[in-house]
Amino acid sequence: MKGIITLLLACALATPAWAEVAPRPEYRGKGHMLQTTQDQIRIAGYLALPKGAGTHPGVVVIQEWWGLNDWVKQQTDSLALHGYVAFAPDLYKGKVAYDEATAHQLMSGMDEGEAMKTLRAGADFLRSRQDVRANGIGVIGWCLGGRYAIRLSAADPGIRACVAYYGAPITDPAAIQGFQAAILGASVRGGPPQGGQESGLQDLPRRAARLRQPEQSLGRFPPRGREGRVGAHARVPEQGAQAGLPSGQEGLTGVRLYEVAAGILWNGSQVLIARRQKDDHQGGRWEFPGGKRHRGETIEGCLKREMLEEIGIEIAVGPLWRALTHVYPDRRVSLYFHFCDLVRGTPTPLQCDELRWIAPAQLEDHPFVEGDLPVLPDLARDLTSKVVGA
Repeated sequence: MKGIITLLLACALATPAWAEVAPRPEYRGKGHMLQTTQDQIRIAGYLALPKGAGTHPGVVVIQEWWGLNDWVKQQTDSLALHGYVAFAPDLYKGKVAYDEATAHQLMSGMDEGEAMKTLRAGADFLRSRQDVRANGIGVIGWCLGGRYAIRLSAADPGIRACVAYYGAPITDPAAIQGFQAAILGASVRGGPPQGGQESGLQDLPRRAARLRQPEQSLGRFPPRGREGRVGAHARVPEQGAQAGLPSGQEGLTGVRLYEVAAGILWNGSQVLIARRQKDDHQGGRWEFPGGKRHRGETIEGCLKREMLEEIGIEIAVGPLWRALTHVYPDRRVSLYFHFCDLVRGTPTPLQCDELRWIAPAQLEDHPFVEGDLPVLPDLARDLTSKVVGA
């Protein structure tokens, strides 16, 4: 237990991941890159060893969306200086991103199943070493890596400690039955610098992550059957809105373009709204849960991911209710509002300051983000008609 606590404390004191996103050319690591085969899986990564003979605890170090860059190698070396055999598997197979567009491309092109095989093989590689205590393996990750740190701990009961920096939690109770690790969810107030990790990643939690307790599904809510009313079978074209520029990309005018999916969750008498964190754009205002589309995502896929990351629920995406574009002084946002059905989970404010169920008539009593304001009167009317018609 002492070793686990030491690991958690040592990892929690690491520098925030956005402190340096581009490698320093002059950095010369104390560790080294290697390639090996473990469990019939070919893996490559950066290995850093502590001083001294004997056996040591091991740590799997999981990269951010930038890849296995010098910053990750520095963290791996730092863990070795604290007495750990630290191994950072290379999930991008030698590629490193130096800009957001490339980072998006690499992250979107990574197969989650293959990544999990690589990480599990990385943990087994540490266990196989004579200088590692097989019962003293932990994992640490940032952002993309935080998400995978949690999932590796759930998939590998031999992981004894998990440190996840703003990684999306697991919300399926069945998926965490084998979770044996002590877990520390870490965050940094204020988030990354302006422009850092755009297109959704900067919206990952800035508070300590929580491992949610197993719970009963709430079941499904009753199904629902340029700005304007959209028919029940309307579709956003794949070419254009969903296949065009990724969120955060600059258009010809130099104004950043974002595509945002917003979910309308209705429980029969109330609608769910979320209050943005103070440091976000339009911070402190209310909105409908959702977020920015990533490159290669459909709007529906974006909404499912954002609902899971932001409020910890799984949804079925219903019909498109409204679509509009709002122009801010520094950005243009295309918004797609979908009715949604709750499939599993309890709404929890993971990436927002507060969640609130309110009656349709109360929408006008809450200060909403500017982009949502045009739809509020029609939404209040449509939802009220559902109550009256029930």
